[in-house]
Amino acid sequence: NVLSKVKRRFFLIINGSQILLGYRRALLATLLVLSPILLSCVGKLAFIREKPDFSITDSGPTSSPTPTVSWFDSQTAVGYTLRISSSPECESAVQEYVRIPDKSQKLSSLANGTYYLCLSRTRGVTFSDADNNGLALVVNAPVATISNAPSGYNASTKLDVSISGGEFYKHKLVATTTGCAEEKGYSQEQPVSKKITDDINFKDTFAYTLCVVARDAQGNWQDFAFASKVNWNLFRLSFTGKSSPTTSISDRMFKDDASGSTTWTLTGLCDSSLGNVAVGGLAVRT
Repeated sequence: NVLSKVKRRFFLIINGSQILLGYRRALLATLLVLSPILLSCVGKLAFIREKPDFSITDSGPTSSPTPTVSWFDSQTAVGYTLRISSSPECESAVQEYVRIPDKSQKLSSLANGTYYLCLSRTRGVTFSDADNNGLALVVNAPVATISNAPSGYNASTKLDVSISGGEFYKHKLVATTTGCAEEKGYSQEQPVSKKITDDINFKDTFAYTLCVVARDAQGNWQDFAFASKVNWNLFRLSFTGKSSPTTSISDRMFKDDASGSTTWTLTGLCDSSLGNVAVGGLAVRT
């Protein structure tokens, strides 16, 4: 009887172990089947929205084209996402910054205008938006106004240009319309009371651009990417003939007699659509 009881208990233990092992295998198989679903649920948990409890700092209008946006948050965050948008709903991003570790972000250059700020915080498996998302950011950086600059087709070889729209300015004269965005080549800082009187002496160049950036009294500069500029084309007259090269166009017109020969050469004016152009009283066909 004793031996029979021992055999019975041993059988139950072995049988129970096999049953338990079977349960474990079944559980493992179930987990393998459900793992994609579980991972999907975990992924959704990472985007649980919390109630907004932090705010973007309202700094008001700014004169800097590269302002810094700051915010106050008493909580610890994994990172922040800041979107600069053209609408209060932040549906379209002009600029976007992700995984910001700090509580401020310096923006890249912005043209003057009104933008809207939207900020979100990631913390563990939750996220939340700032309670004042859609806050307006008004950029009003200084803009240089250029007066008395050449325009169209012009024969001037020396500038006499006035600048306003700030306290100081920098400028450069280039032979391309794309060079204004490059800081290299700009003059030293000058007060707006001083005119630009550069000589135009580029050889074999007929298309010119004057680039100017202004600075206000607070030290905010107009960004080079948004420099003020004017374009014009330079044409030159060269003469051969009996007249003295020191005489004016009108003098030469009247001093050359019928027996003399004078050749008028117009260079730098290559647009045939201009038709007839009057130069010093002389009609020239382009």
